[in-house]
Amino acid sequence: MVADYRRRLDLAGIIDRACPCKLVVEADFQSRGFGPLSGTPTPYPEIPGSCGFIFGKGAPDDLVVITGVLDTGYESEKAKNPGGHEGLIEGHTTY
Repeated sequence: MVADYRRRLDLAGIIDRACPCKLVVEADFQSRGFGPLSGTPTPYPEIPGSCGFIFGKGAPDDLVVITGVLDTGYESEKAKNPGGHEGLIEGHTTY
């Protein structure tokens, strides 16, 4: 049933067409106390299919929020990024 559900929704096509830099806007961050952005959101080269939103002035410890539409499991991504941080946003687990 899961495979049939995925085929009907064309999840692979949806993932391929999604623009990670348009998933959120600066106002989304500001409504949660972050901002302003220090530049234009840009694709994050270390993680294909993602976009980096940078807050700060170019220092190594600037906050970088990465959004993306990845066709991989949560635990797999967590294992590949051991320096990341797990959180909860509006009831959804994030990493």
